[in-house]
Amino acid sequence: MERITHLAFGVFIFSLLAYFLNYNFIYLIPLAIGAIFPDLDIKFKHRKILHNIWILGGIAVAIGYYYNWKWGILFSIGWVSHLILDSFTPMGTYPLWPMKYQFRIKSPIVTGNVYELFFFFVIVTLTVLVFAEKYKWQTTTVVAAILATIGYVTIKKKLPIKI
Repeated sequence: MERITHLAFGVFIFSLLAYFLNYNFIYLIPLAIGAIFPDLDIKFKHRKILHNIWILGGIAVAIGYYYNWKWGILFSIGWVSHLILDSFTPMGTYPLWPMKYQFRIKSPIVTGNVYELFFFFVIVTLTVLVFAEKYKWQTTTVVAAILATIGYVTIKKKLPIKI
C-alpha cells in the first residue's frame, strides 16, 4: 500500500485511542511514524528487512527503554498496522523474516489501485467522523474534510467524478 494509506490508517487508529482512551494529540507522533517506518526498506529487500517482528521488537524496546514506554507501544501499534495493511496486497509480508513464512490475506487490493483508494476514502471518512464526534466538529467541517478526501481520490486516479 502507499504511504498515505498507511498514514491514514495510523491516524484512524489514533482517533479511536483519542476517543475511547482520551489520548492527547502528541501521541499521534509515534503511531504515525510507526505506520510509515517499515517502508524505509523500499530500496533494500522490501517487505522483509523492516516488515518483520524482530526489528519491530528491537526498535520498540529501544524507544521504550531510552525514551518512553508509551511511545514505544504506540510506535509498535503503528508498525503492526502497516504489516496488517501490507498483508492485504498480493505480495503480502514476511513477518518472521529471514524465515520464508509469508503472510497474505486474499483481497483485490494492489498498491495504488482503485480498491486501495476506496479503502483510503473509507478510513479517512471514519477518522473524520470519530474526531467530529469527539471534538464536536460542525457539519461544515466534516463535509469539507470528506469532500477534500473525495477530491484527492479523484485527482489520484483521475476518476470520472466531477465535484
